[in-house]
Amino acid sequence: MLGGYAGKLLRVDLTSGRCETEPLTDEAMLRKYVGGIGLAMRIIMDETHAGMKATDADAPFMMMNGPLAGTSAPSSSNMAVVCLNYDTPYAVATGHSHGFWAAYLKHAGYDGIVFTGKADKQVYLWNVTNGQAAAAPAKFETPSIVHSLSYKSDGTRLAVGGDKNTRVYDVASKSMLEIVPSEAVVQSIEWLADGQSLAIWE
Repeated sequence: MLGGYAGKLLRVDLTSGRCETEPLTDEAMLRKYVGGIGLAMRIIMDETHAGMKATDADAPFMMMNGPLAGTSAPSSSNMAVVCLNYDTPYAVATGHSHGFWAAYLKHAGYDGIVFTGKADKQVYLWNVTNGQAAAAPAKFETPSIVHSLSYKSDGTRLAVGGDKNTRVYDVASKSMLEIVPSEAVVQSIEWLADGQSLAIWE
């Protein structure tokens, strides 16, 4: 694929729970709309219409990588979040997240995730038991606000940070093992290399 791109997007329909893989557009389009925000802007142009609102079920909500994600290039850890602007419906809203998420997505084989539809309850997206994308009802009792989550490298534990605590779950049984209290709202968490410790940022 053209320099740095994985070559496909993951399409997730939250209404039906269906996940589909879609090849990226042609090389000429990728050169014209560069990176995660550029490609997402093209999708916004193609898949929205006048009068569409950010909260409409068919309005795309995207988490996108650029071609440098997953490399050692400076600022390559950026992952872009792009959708219609809630306050200014005719405009586009963009934001960035940093850390390992962009690299994980790229090495999983995707340049981005495009969400549409509306789920009637919380769902999880990834099936860590077989590596296949799946949008299924969430089985974890998570905090009302989730700011960050992190899987152990072996996939056996999931840590979820939100409110003023971090909850650690056993992935196989979906049971909560521990609640780690914090003095402030948890902003970010990450399992350390030893596989036993969590770094928690408030």
